[in-house]
Amino acid sequence: MESIQVISVEEFWRKHRKLTREIIKEEILNNLPQTNSEEILLMDDVCSLLGKSKQTIFLWLEKGVLQGHYINDSLFFMRSEIMDKLKQGRNKSKRKTNKL
Repeated sequence: MESIQVISVEEFWRKHRKLTREIIKEEILNNLPQTNSEEILLMDDVCSLLGKSKQTIFLWLEKGVLQGHYINDSLFFMRSEIMDKLKQGRNKSKRKTNKL
């Protein structure tokens, strides 16, 4: 027999949002053309990848450092775009170092 777990309203909506994002991400991935399979990242994925807080990622979005893609209220990132920005930043760092 299954047990029923009582949760708060806030916990319900947190879980609901998380599940909704996962479903949307899965649908997007399933509908991408097979020849152009691109990894889609959520905010938590980007924070883990870059070792930065959500506040920093949102600041970078506002400044145009990173590009995000919205579907309704859900924010997604393309891994290739994140990696390209990292490479660009690495090249700028090398140029500054070479100038010394």
